[in-house]
Formats: sequence, structure tokens, C-alpha cells
Amino acid sequence: MRTYAWIVILGDHGLINNLLLDIGLVSGPQPLINNRVAVYVGIVHIMLPMIILPLVSVMMAIDRSLMVAARSMGARPDAPTAPQKYSLIVLAERTY
Repeated sequence: MRTYAWIVILGDHGLINNLLLDIGLVSGPQPLINNRVAVYVGIVHIMLPMIILPLVSVMMAIDRSLMVAARSMGARPDAPTAPQKYSLIVLAERTY
């Protein structure tokens, strides 16, 4: 169903092409669906929940007393914590 929605949005007679034609930015439909960018958009849209949900569940299970202990040992409250840094590293590695 989600894939069909992207076909409706990016197709030759889809929402984006019709908008571009109505505004007058292009003279004919642009090939938006069978290219690398469309594949990346589709993959990110399909795979993002499978990446984010496990990370969130693990991060929610981290004991809050560890944050209190880190602050008592001199960690700044506004500094990113190790799980926050690690989640950014994991997400950055998965995108390449």
C-alpha cells in the first residue's frame, strides 16, 4: 500500500508532476519514479521504522539512575549522553 502511494505521488501523472506542470516549472512530465532518488526515498520510507523502533525500545530500557550517576560524577546535563551519540553513529553508518 505504501509503495502504491509513492507511485501515485511520483508517477508521470502523479501529484508532483501535476503540480510542476500547473506552476509552469516544466513543460512535460519528469521521470521521477524510475531513478535512484525514488529508490532511496522508497527504501528509507520502508526501512526507517525497522531501524528506529528497536533503537527506541533499547534506549527506553536504559536505567535513569545511570544518568543521575553520570551527573554526580561531573557530566553536564546539556551534553549528549553516550546512547544519544551512539544512536547518531548507528544511524549515520546505516545510511552509507
